Parts: sequence; C-alpha cells; structure tokens
Amino acid sequence: MNQETERRSRYLDNMPVACCEIKVLLDAKGNPCDFTFLYTNKAHAKLEGTREAELIGENFYQFFPGAEKVWLNYYYETAFLGVSHVIKRYCSAIKKHLTVYTFPLEKGCCGCVLIDTTEEVCRKEELERSREILRKEAQLDSLTGVLNAGTGRKLIEHRLNHKEPGYYNAIFLMDIDDFKKINDSRGHMTGDEVLKSFALLLKETFFPGDVVYRLGGDEFVVFVENMRDPDKEVEVIMNRFFKNLREKQNTYPYLSSSVGIYVTNEEEGFIEYYQNMDKALYITKKEGKNHFTVIKKEGKTA
Repeated sequence: MNQETERRSRYLDNMPVACCEIKVLLDAKGNPCDFTFLYTNKAHAKLEGTREAELIGENFYQFFPGAEKVWLNYYYETAFLGVSHVIKRYCSAIKKHLTVYTFPLEKGCCGCVLIDTTEEVCRKEELERSREILRKEAQLDSLTGVLNAGTGRKLIEHRLNHKEPGYYNAIFLMDIDDFKKINDSRGHMTGDEVLKSFALLLKETFFPGDVVYRLGGDEFVVFVENMRDPDKEVEVIMNRFFKNLREKQNTYPYLSSSVGIYVTNEEEGFIEYYQNMDKALYITKKEGKNHFTVIKKEGKTA
C-alpha cells in the first residue's frame, strides 16, 4: 500500500458510507476485461455481503460471475479517460439498487462511493404501483371490474369525435331480465355474483378494444367501432353472446338478458346513440325479453 492509499484508508475505514478503490484490468488488446479491488472499507464489504480481506485483490467478475458488464464500462471511462460518473442501477450480484459515484485516481484506477438505495427505490415503486391501482380504481366499477359509467362515456365520446368516415359504429345496451326478482328472491349477495358473472360474460363476448362499461344497476353498455358489414358482425356478436349466456345458465339457470342495439355510419353524438339504443332495448322488452333488437340508421357511405 503506497502512502497516498494508506492516508486515504485511515479516514475511509470507519466511514458509514461504502467506499472502495479499484483497478481496471485490460486484456491483450487493451480492452477492459475485469477490475480488482485495491481498497475497500467496512461499509463497502458489508454492502457486498463479505469481509474486506475477501475482496482485496479479487477480480470482480470471478467473485461475482453473474454481475452486469456495464459496471466495467463506467469504471474504465473513469479510470482511463478521467470521466466521473453518477450511476444509478440495480446490481444483480448483490441484489441491491445502487447509486455509485466514480472519480479518477492514478491512471487505470478509480475511486467509488456506493450508496444503497434499495429501500428508496422499492418505496417509489410501491408508491407508483399504489398510484396505478388508484388510477385504475377511479376508472372501474368497483363491483364488476368493467369501466364505470363516467369513464365509459368519455371513451365513447372521444372515439365518436375521431370516427373513421364510411365505417359503422354499434352501441349495445344490455340488461339482466327481472334482476329485481333475483335480488328479492335470492338475496343481494347472489345478485352481486350475477352482476360480476354477467360482466365477465361481456368481456368474453367482446374484444379488448371495445368499450365495456356498467351504466348502473343491471345495465351495461358496449361500444364497437369501425364495422364494415354491421349486419353480419352484429349477428356474429349476438350469437356469441347468447352462446356464452347459455353456458352461464349452468350456474345461474334464471339468468337471461335483453339487448338493444343502435348501428349507424353517420356523424352523431353520444346522446343520439344513447337514445336509440334505449329505444331498441324498450322494443326488446316489449316483445318478450331475452333477445335483441337492432335499430339501424344509414347515411352515405364513403
């Protein structure tokens, strides 16, 4: 140990912050291939999960064979090019998030100060996960997990404002027949389970890009855009819906549904869509429930 290193070690040994000095090793072509520890204090050895004596003189990638090579690149730039770095990365070798400050020493060597930021990073990640959950919960119906009415309407209005000319849109108003009787005769817990099962049925029937939301009570709305052949596409959707509904009836034999559908290729707002799907559902209910009615309004096609 030279005098400069000895002098540094005297005040670094008992510092609570992890410090080390490393020498970058080059291969026969002059490229960095590994680095070795010239000095490490107690805090650094503890951070690395070992003792000081075990680190001194050891080649890092032999000691930690799974470590990322990116560390070597940073240390080379500091040791040979004189470029200091502030590195914020996860180190898989010791399974910790680190902030590492590098500074040049004599050529080929650099000093490092390492701060364990694992708890801070984990707190931030947990906070962001919590925020994401809250954001989603603010958009979703708490019982069924589909979009709530406010979010669903906003999405539909946005899509109507950016409608592709010449294509058809369809909006479906779907409810559970005699849902009040289910609640009254079987209890609200069963009613809630029926609502959740019906919402799942809609997710299974429609595609992920379609807007599915709970309007309120036992009523749900689905918006499907950019149809080229709406008659055929609506028929396919309804066949799939009632097939899925029959499967649900194995668990809930009293479950049936009425559907009102409005289809148009014209430039219209949400209110027109809502009024026409509501009118279509009224016709379905009047004609005996458990089927669907389509109201179609057709303008000029592109």
